[in-house]
Amino acid sequence: EVAKVLNNVGAAYHKLGNYAQYLEYFKQSLTMYQALHEGNHAEVAKVLNNVGAAYHKLGNHAQSLEYFKQSLTMYQALHEGVNHAEVARNLRNVGLAYERLGNYAQSLAYYQQALTMQKALHAGNHAEVAQVLNDVGDAHKGLGQHEQSLAYYQQSLRMQKELFPDNPDHPLTKNLASQIALLPVR
Repeated sequence: EVAKVLNNVGAAYHKLGNYAQYLEYFKQSLTMYQALHEGNHAEVAKVLNNVGAAYHKLGNHAQSLEYFKQSLTMYQALHEGVNHAEVARNLRNVGLAYERLGNYAQSLAYYQQALTMQKALHAGNHAEVAQVLNDVGDAHKGLGQHEQSLAYYQQSLRMQKELFPDNPDHPLTKNLASQIALLPVR
């Protein structure tokens, strides 16, 4: 119970934008959960991801990558052989860390795995699929593959417009439209 409270306090600091405290409470929570649960456990995997997210917010992407990978490995062991939302999210997080470190090839590999899993989990249009389509576009852009980037951005934009039909000025849609406009292809 204390580990959960520490995790919740960390989440509160996250909402307040105090990422150093966010990290500190998540690390305390992680230590407690690891003492409570030997081996692979969903709560440990969740808090590993939270610690990775805290390092990401603090701009320490190497540490972020380390914790995201640990979380991913644990979730993959817990959900071996099946598509699972947490595995897909953690694949995306590992891709994001690699992207922030400038390793676009590795980023793309993880994003593509995340996209395959998200599509398997969600038929039709879904925000998680749209986000990962955008991420794949970002990785291609980082690799200088602007045509491929444009194709993924356009897929994501179409999906977002269908997901938010009553709000054409939705921030995600506007941001993506701006990214497309800045690509050096037509």
